[in-house]
Amino acid sequence: MTIGPSPRDGFRERRAGYERERMSHARRSRGLSQGRSLAFMSGAGLLVVADVVEGRVGLWLAVTGILVLILFVGLVVLHRRSRRSEAWCETLAGLCDEGLARMERRWDDLPPDSVEPPPADHLFARDLDLFGRASVMQLLGMVGTSQGRGRLRGWLLEGGSLDALPSRQEAVLELGAMPGFREVWAATARGAPERGGDATEAVVRWAGARNGRSLPGSALWVARLVPVFTVVFLTIELVRPGGQPAWLLPLMISVWALRRWRVQITEVFAGAGVGESALSRRLDLVIQAESLDPVCPRLREVRDSLGRDREAASRGLRRLRQWVALAEVRLSQFHFPLNVLFLWDLHVAGGLEGWRRRWGSGVAGWIDGLAELDAVAALGALAHENPDWTLPRFADEPAIHGEGLGHPLLPPEACVRNDVSVGPPGTILVVTGSNMSGKSTLLRAIGVNAVLARAGSVVCAQTFSLPELGIATCMRVEDSLADGTSLFMAELERLKAVVEASTRPRPVGSTLFLLDEILHGTNTAERQVAARTVLRTLIASDSIGAVSTHDLELTDVPELREATVPVHFEEEVSRSPEGAPLIRFDYRLRPGPATSTNALTLLEVVGLRPPDSEPGSDAGGPAGSSVPAP
Repeated sequence: MTIGPSPRDGFRERRAGYERERMSHARRSRGLSQGRSLAFMSGAGLLVVADVVEGRVGLWLAVTGILVLILFVGLVVLHRRSRRSEAWCETLAGLCDEGLARMERRWDDLPPDSVEPPPADHLFARDLDLFGRASVMQLLGMVGTSQGRGRLRGWLLEGGSLDALPSRQEAVLELGAMPGFREVWAATARGAPERGGDATEAVVRWAGARNGRSLPGSALWVARLVPVFTVVFLTIELVRPGGQPAWLLPLMISVWALRRWRVQITEVFAGAGVGESALSRRLDLVIQAESLDPVCPRLREVRDSLGRDREAASRGLRRLRQWVALAEVRLSQFHFPLNVLFLWDLHVAGGLEGWRRRWGSGVAGWIDGLAELDAVAALGALAHENPDWTLPRFADEPAIHGEGLGHPLLPPEACVRNDVSVGPPGTILVVTGSNMSGKSTLLRAIGVNAVLARAGSVVCAQTFSLPELGIATCMRVEDSLADGTSLFMAELERLKAVVEASTRPRPVGSTLFLLDEILHGTNTAERQVAARTVLRTLIASDSIGAVSTHDLELTDVPELREATVPVHFEEEVSRSPEGAPLIRFDYRLRPGPATSTNALTLLEVVGLRPPDSEPGSDAGGPAGSSVPAP
């Protein structure tokens, strides 16, 4: 039962609020733009007039012109802030539009999935549409950082242990009830473009390094003492000129010190520059995470990973930003005198080294905590946008039971749900039915929901229970001209991988196998023999699974008949007043094997009516159907 506005209404209300705020900033921005133009022209004009007017009037005109130009600078600053606020509201409104698009499964209106896909031979990722367009990852579009996407990718592909999943589920529900926080989080992440995973790994290595060519303590003492002597001797020379130029000695020592530790200084600046560039982009995310006051233990752990006190990480990142800003003085024309007189580079390098000693060991934890929060927030968005989904229950029974199970990637209004059970070991769910009746969709619904459950997410079902399990599928198999692999051989190799995964002992739980129309790359007689061999092997394992097939005789042998649980889909065939064939599918799962086919009817639908003399063609029943329509 949903309390308060529905997710759709919530998105629309928040979007309207963001749009009103954006329009307010836009009006203010236009006013400031006009004001800054007027101030610049007025100030410049007053200075021009003051240049030709003599006496006190000219002086007052010049002073007024300078004050107006100062006002112009202030208006420029305010205008930039207003433009940033306008862009911020526009981003938040766009996130609401994306939320509505996800709810309605309008894939072309969503950002493309940018996660690196797994290898082509992965046991289930491609078959279950985990990545790419119209995929699970695109449905989890709220994830904002590359590390968060990597964390979510790992959860989808590898799942989690049963010990970790309950706390993750609590975190998903808590963040799911915080749409405002999640939208601000995602907008903040999008406003902080990243340099990629390699840069982040370099930051962690630099921050956590405890060896390498760091500055020795003697260099820091030289940086503290030598400039003092330089300043003192220079002051004496200025006050009492004509004496011995004693200031040359500390100046020479400064030049020697800069050359002596040049390599170490360069390495410190290079590492810190990469670190600040990558970490400063996360400062606003850290501030957002520190503002959380969560209830569930997992979110409290994530927040605490940002430091012993709730401002530790943000304070550290601000301090790093300050030190790197001081290091960038070396790019200005003032760097040389500052460096020679005061050993500027040694001071700043020493400060950066001090920062690394104090804060560096926590950087890996900060990034890990932000990735965890980002990934959990994406799962929370999925829970919020699908309030009729449920959290799965993990049981010791080696079987999957789903009531009202649907495919998560289908639009809610088109998703027909069914009650499904798979298992226990020693049995196989066999799904039969006509073309397009929903067999493959059912298998994928089982698999995708199992993937989401293993990740700690809600699932598209009224109730869903499953054991700890691995997943292996054989659904989308293609031949390869480049590799010289036929369709039949490619399918055999895939089936071998599925059988090996299903028969291999697992430390915990079993394997869920899903096979869709296996071995359709050869003739019927050989296909039945080969498919039965595969099914016998799987039945003898400790795995659970389902197989779809058009071949009603596939399991019509005693040892398979006793181990299979047959279910099927039906369709309704009729004709229009003009005589054209019509087929309607209800996608409702029924017990027992299928009793009808529709291949010839579909042939006629596309305008390829078989001759009446062909076996199986219409001879009195519905056209194209080899058996009377139900």
